[in-house]
Amino acid sequence: YKFMPKGAIFFDQHNWYYVWSLGDTFEQFIDETPTIVNATLVPFRNKIIYDGFLQPQSVYVGSNTRKSLRQQYAEARENGLIIKRLD
Repeated sequence: YKFMPKGAIFFDQHNWYYVWSLGDTFEQFIDETPTIVNATLVPFRNKIIYDGFLQPQSVYVGSNTRKSLRQQYAEARENGLIIKRLD
């Protein structure tokens, strides 16, 4: 959904996740946000990383979807619902 200083915010229809990059920034692999990617999230040292493979999808995210995602993200952030580690 959104690039962050040391990672990115991912969303999976139900939850928001702060996913740390594996060294290279997400901007090096993803041209714009929000975008749809296939990724496997993995717990690592009290953080969430991905398995090293990101597969961006060529799908246009329209303005209504962007607006809805902005609202959902703001609510998740305000309510502390962004998951930062997997137990």
